[in-house]
Amino acid sequence: EEALDLSSDDLLAQLVNDGGVELGLQEECDDRSKSENGSSPDATIDQEEEIERRLRNNIKDMRIIDLKGELKKRKLRVSGSKKELQDRLVEDLKQYEGRA
Repeated sequence: EEALDLSSDDLLAQLVNDGGVELGLQEECDDRSKSENGSSPDATIDQEEEIERRLRNNIKDMRIIDLKGELKKRKLRVSGSKKELQDRLVEDLKQYEGRA
């Protein structure tokens, strides 16, 4: 029995052209296109997490008085800890991001 030379360009071309190998490339391409166009649930979650991360980063250095001022403008409750104020503001900003 003769061993096949798997590095042979002719063999590789024959396998690819004749469909002798199942590569599963279409599934990978489908998965990639789903995540790029946002139709995949994971992509949507990643986008939401990225929006929240960006919003939190933007308000992390705000003083309590400034947070309360922003919440007051939005007619939201202004009592609570700094973290609670930040959470409330981020939730409101996320809703605004969704409408934009």
